[in-house]
Amino acid sequence: MSKNGKIRILIAKPGLDGHDRGAKVIARALRDAGMEVIYTGLRQSPEDIVEAAIQEDVQFIGLSILSGAHHHIFPKVVEVDSNHSSLVYRRALKYGMSRKFLKDYGEFLGTKKWKWIDDLTIKMSNGQKCFFTHGRSADVLKVSQTMGMSAVQGHFHTKFLISFWANPNNLFFAMNVGTLASQKHMAFAYAKNFRTRFIMGSAVILNGIPRLLPMVLNKHGNWIGDIV
Repeated sequence: MSKNGKIRILIAKPGLDGHDRGAKVIARALRDAGMEVIYTGLRQSPEDIVEAAIQEDVQFIGLSILSGAHHHIFPKVVEVDSNHSSLVYRRALKYGMSRKFLKDYGEFLGTKKWKWIDDLTIKMSNGQKCFFTHGRSADVLKVSQTMGMSAVQGHFHTKFLISFWANPNNLFFAMNVGTLASQKHMAFAYAKNFRTRFIMGSAVILNGIPRLLPMVLNKHGNWIGDIV
């Protein structure tokens, strides 16, 4: 905690990863929420990040990496699976390929200590639980109510919203986040003729309170570095 009582957090990009859009969005959102944020920039070693965290006297470290070195820098990870990640695997099974010829994620990526799961439930800083899933239903509010806790999901990239519901004991939120990948990305080629457009953005949960972070794009669909 800083002298003025604000939370201090370090945002870092370990390894040779040059994709910093998501890290900058989160850093900006945390600053807007009143936190003191130190962004170390690109291509930091784990040792440099730890040293910076000690020197800056931060309470939290946020790490982002999209390069192939992830399995070296993060040897143990629990990751929520997505339909894009498993598309090739599912298609192979659908068209008759035997499972014995297919490698699992850990073997293919060289990350045997990583664990892929369909859903994840965590305890937030306010003591309530929150359910994370890639996408169980087009209505995230129903997901939240079915699970009996707050819920966050993606998958439905044209939806970017927060809904609330309550029971006699608590108030819960249901949040559908957008995407950090442009609709021009190869992974979204299937949507090139869609009349609706994907919403570029991210989200944070601070002290149990959800917040959406829409990203401002130019006429070419590229992020200009601002969030709403």
